[in-house]
Amino acid sequence: MKVWVLTREINQYDQDGAYFETVFAEKPTVKVVADYLTGKVHMRDVMAALALCEHIVAGGGRIDSEDVWFNLEEVEAR
Repeated sequence: MKVWVLTREINQYDQDGAYFETVFAEKPTVKVVADYLTGKVHMRDVMAALALCEHIVAGGGRIDSEDVWFNLEEVEAR
């Protein structure tokens, strides 16, 4: 069985790699990611928030020089 794992990375001096956020039983849609991030990520621009959710669904990763970014990866459940 495979699942989709969402992690968050923080670019700060004392951070250690990716932090677990949540797991999805199937690949999440943009809406599912948006629902999950509501209240966790503060963005004033709706289009930027939508772009972030689309980026995450596509696999995520750092876009530019932001301090926090998300990764979405399909992994084998053990």
